[in-house]
Amino acid sequence: MSSASLEMYPSGIKATKLYSQKPTDGTGDFAVARASSATRINKDGLIETVSSNVPRLNYPLIDGVVSGCPSLLLEPQETQLISYSNDFSNSDWQKYGVNLYYNSAIGIDGTLSATTLSRASGSTNRINQNKLLVAGNQYIISIYAKADSDKYITIGLVYGALNYSAVQFDLVNGIVLNSYSSGAFSVHSPKIEKMPNNWYRVSATVSPGINDSYPAFIASNTLWTSGSPGVFDPGDGVSGIYIQKPMFTNSTVLTSYIENTSAGTATRLADVVEKTGASSIIGQTEGTLFVEGNAKATGTGVGLNNSGYLLAISDGTISNQISIRLYPFDGIYYIQVRIAGASTTGSTYTPATLGENVKIAFAYKTNDFAIYVNGTQLYTSSSGAVPALSVISIGQLGGALDATVDVKNAQIYDTRLTNENLQTLTT
Repeated sequence: MSSASLEMYPSGIKATKLYSQKPTDGTGDFAVARASSATRINKDGLIETVSSNVPRLNYPLIDGVVSGCPSLLLEPQETQLISYSNDFSNSDWQKYGVNLYYNSAIGIDGTLSATTLSRASGSTNRINQNKLLVAGNQYIISIYAKADSDKYITIGLVYGALNYSAVQFDLVNGIVLNSYSSGAFSVHSPKIEKMPNNWYRVSATVSPGINDSYPAFIASNTLWTSGSPGVFDPGDGVSGIYIQKPMFTNSTVLTSYIENTSAGTATRLADVVEKTGASSIIGQTEGTLFVEGNAKATGTGVGLNNSGYLLAISDGTISNQISIRLYPFDGIYYIQVRIAGASTTGSTYTPATLGENVKIAFAYKTNDFAIYVNGTQLYTSSSGAVPALSVISIGQLGGALDATVDVKNAQIYDTRLTNENLQTLTT
């Protein structure tokens, strides 16, 4: 297999810079921009905040344990709607039938910052925030939680007199239990993800039926099987469950945690990763793109054709490009050549699951194209031209990022690799 002209395994970083392993003279290093702080999972599996413009090397977790090398995490702009998101002592948090003990345990960030949510007396044993929601919109609610004497947590929306649309989770066995939707309210797509030290991140998509409903978190030691989960479930008022870092966003894809230390909302801005002036790295008449990673569509379509790129080479515009991208509207990979704004050759690949890890190689040469995905030939063509190319992009290309992108490995070759090599690369 011929040597790559560019190799990027996410590892070396500094503010505004993502280093490539090849070329070694720095001409293949990427410029990085994000005008806000953001969080990642670090090498210890903990939630860590990184400063503005610092690339995020995000480590994968399998059953709560870091497994494998980091990926480059890129996310669209997102807004945390919960105020004082990790300060449950603030009056923005409404408390009903609970006692709260602050800084009572080591949290998911590795510091003494978790809160004990303990059932006491009163009704519903919950905390919530009063937010003006829009009926029919989709929101994602999430929180990090850990069992103590209690083992269940319920998350969702509360409205009216003890009415809920919610889902319950088991924090000992790490499973989704029961969900309940009422009337025009809905809750679906619950998920529980194991984190280190027996912490879990639980989440669900919720949609309010009326505007005045509130995101809520409920401690429980009672398994409910039908009807509203807002049952009276008193405890000793001392022990319960540990909670930390809730998030509530008007979106369809769960993203990394966004901290909000004040009233109102907090916004994480989008990541931008790009290498300009790269003509010498990119094969101008023939070449190959290879990338391993995944992308998730947000469904909002803000970025349209500018977004969701695992890897792209272009002239800096969407009109002339060779690219591997997930279309934000439909969640399908479009692997194509575009010249003067028109797709001239290429194919599509539909992921088997949301966020499926893929290995995709796209070889190009005038009248000689081939695409391989996960070791299988997807497409060949003996017709088509190659545009002039000078820019390498990951995530977005000349517009707003509108998909989450995780890249583990990106390579560019200035020759059209053989089909046998493409199969080997993607297997």
